[in-house]
Amino acid sequence: MRCLLLVVCVLTWVAPARAENEFKLLANRLPRSTNALVLLDVEGAIHSPLGEYEGWSKDLEKAFNAGITRVPPNAKRFVLGAEIDFEYMKPIWEAAALEMSTPISLSQVIKKRNGTSDTIESFAAVALPEDAYLIQFDEHTLGGIGPANRKLAVNWMRDMKEGLKLTPYLQKAANFSDNSGSEVIVALDLYGAFSLERIVAYLKQKPAIKEGDANIQRAAKFLASVQGVRLGIRLSNPPVAAVAIDCEQKCELEPQAAKDALLQVLADGGVLLDEMRDWKCTIKEHEVSLSGKLTKDGLRRVLSLVDSPTSSNKTSADPTESKSESNSKTSTPQSLMAEKTKQHYQTVLEMFDDLKKDLKTIDNLSVNATYFDRYAKRIERLPLLNVDPVMLDYSSYIAASLRAASGNVRTMGIRGGSRQAQVDSSDVPYSYSYGYRSGWDGTTAWAVPYTSDAGQLQAVSQERRKIRAEEKGIAATDIHKIRDNMIDATTKVRRTMTEKYQIEF
Repeated sequence: MRCLLLVVCVLTWVAPARAENEFKLLANRLPRSTNALVLLDVEGAIHSPLGEYEGWSKDLEKAFNAGITRVPPNAKRFVLGAEIDFEYMKPIWEAAALEMSTPISLSQVIKKRNGTSDTIESFAAVALPEDAYLIQFDEHTLGGIGPANRKLAVNWMRDMKEGLKLTPYLQKAANFSDNSGSEVIVALDLYGAFSLERIVAYLKQKPAIKEGDANIQRAAKFLASVQGVRLGIRLSNPPVAAVAIDCEQKCELEPQAAKDALLQVLADGGVLLDEMRDWKCTIKEHEVSLSGKLTKDGLRRVLSLVDSPTSSNKTSADPTESKSESNSKTSTPQSLMAEKTKQHYQTVLEMFDDLKKDLKTIDNLSVNATYFDRYAKRIERLPLLNVDPVMLDYSSYIAASLRAASGNVRTMGIRGGSRQAQVDSSDVPYSYSYGYRSGWDGTTAWAVPYTSDAGQLQAVSQERRKIRAEEKGIAATDIHKIRDNMIDATTKVRRTMTEKYQIEF
């Protein structure tokens, strides 16, 4: 169920239409096996009401920290596709297509990024050190795919030449983005991903459905017919968003029951946002949606799902670049490193501060675990040039710690599940009538052995709850240590850098 949050929903407000099929044409350049799609109108985001208010067009560093320019800032439109392995809920590969505002210069990429020139199915390409390929479709359109598996890139180009397109569900989502005016659209094609039996078993383990087995069956029947999940964001001020599930079957649940089930799925996927608890649930026959306002933290977390297999560095002949390079030449190496190091630190600190509150309890971390992995990945992809090596060690440590924290949640579940699976009636101490267990001191005079299977099942259930509590306690202790160590490391690197460069970090 983890991927259920990687997706985007149709927003129904009126918005000015874009030029017809701009995003659809770009999206259809992605590999045909794509089952997850992200569309980002970079130009629209920067000039949106929120972008204007925050001054993103004047200060791209703000936009970068907000998650808007994780793709090259001279990109106009960006689409990201991935093939998700639903068994392990991990991407097998990620591919991107970008429309640039200025001509692309692959020779510049090779020079600045230490890339290796290549030709893939007659398209000029560059193999990048960070395990990705860049492929030039035309003067203003660029593709990228990671990992840098050349056979994968060749198959992609062949599919594109043959005109093989995305699934109908993803094409519909791309077409919607051309008309809605939403700056961010994400869609996940889930057709046939989960069986009815698997969903029933999942729902029976969760407290979200409280109205008995009949309601569980109704919810499971609805979810088993899922076609996809969608998420959409309008960057108004404040931003608003909606997440929805599209199914073939008509939803027979009440809005509150449907909302509880959706929140449970998102929490189990590690992608639940706090503000979603206050969102409104709407049911329209074959669609269940949640919609409401997004906080800045929520926006940044959602946009952490939008990541390019290429780079956030410029890939074109930007006319402003020569001016920037000229300014850097007038700076001393020491002042340049101080500036770049401070920018690096502030970006890492903002992401750490965003997640810090979720490290206080294991429950908060569990419902946000996916964002920890995504933030770690983004920290690892930050620019390295002219950044102090000590600061790079610090940011690497923070990224590794974020992964360790989310890993604790997974380990807790795996280890606890394994221990619980080994508990059966032979492992439980003698049980007694009314379901009571034997006394803590080993005495049994106060109870009489029962003959019913129900009491023994209750004893097994109690033993499993005890295991879950123990594993949760172990994970909580480890996570508190990780959080404290990260705070200590942040304090130390700030003091070290301030003393070294004589500027306030």
